[in-house]
Amino acid sequence: MAPGGIYRRCEEPHHAMSKEGTIPSRAGGFRFQQCRCGSETMCTSILYLANAISVLLWIIVLSVMISKNSEMAKELQQLRSTQTALKVNGSNTEKRLEVLHSKQSIQELKVNESLQKLGAVYSTEKNNVNKIMGEMQADQRKIWAETFKLQNGLYKINASACQMCPEGWMLNRGQCYSFQITSKHWSFARTSCEAQGAQLVVIDNSEEQAFLTSNTKKKNYWIGLNDIQTENTFVWVDGRTLSYNHWYPWEPNNAGKGEDCVIMNSLGWWEDRECGGTTDGWICEKSWNC
Repeated sequence: MAPGGIYRRCEEPHHAMSKEGTIPSRAGGFRFQQCRCGSETMCTSILYLANAISVLLWIIVLSVMISKNSEMAKELQQLRSTQTALKVNGSNTEKRLEVLHSKQSIQELKVNESLQKLGAVYSTEKNNVNKIMGEMQADQRKIWAETFKLQNGLYKINASACQMCPEGWMLNRGQCYSFQITSKHWSFARTSCEAQGAQLVVIDNSEEQAFLTSNTKKKNYWIGLNDIQTENTFVWVDGRTLSYNHWYPWEPNNAGKGEDCVIMNSLGWWEDRECGGTTDGWICEKSWNC
């Protein structure tokens, strides 16, 4: 190799310095160490070794990076597979939900149709029952009216010598009844009956009640029952206590804390009312005298 090449013998710098005599042995306070290498081959070997180590380190780093990249690629692939599976499951779930919603809608339609049919059947049956009940009640009233006519005829035949009821009064089972249609209070009704030799009606049994009900003509009437003396202790105008009653449901209720007298409504039921109030009329009763 030429003296001007890269590698020189270690002695060459020493000879150069001796010849020129101008290069100091220190530079900036530091002494240059003279090269003591044995040969060019050793320096070259060191350089190759350093390069080999560097390449080895790069290979190791590259291997690690490739390994990491491979692991990340696998994880990414797993994530993609999982994502695909989730999409498939989500799609299947949506389809199932759509099927369920469809079935639910069909069931709701069927239920609504069934309810409508049941409602129609119920309405029809209710109307039929109400019609039958109305017809039965009308027939019952007719039967009662015919029965009372027959009974009155029998009384007239069996006791023809007896005095008849006054004009405008009705005979039933030996008693005469007058349905007065005048809107007055209870005390006036009581006094009016007494002035005619009678009293406000006293109802003793269901037969008498049925007779009175059949003649109400859709009116309300005072009857001879009250609890004026003792609250909730009802007595008749002749002093007798109740042995029979025909109260309307939830009556007597003493609404307003002053309902001490009693009416018979248009359906024949009893209700307590204020004595000072008015109603359609009252019923007088007196014995059929022979």
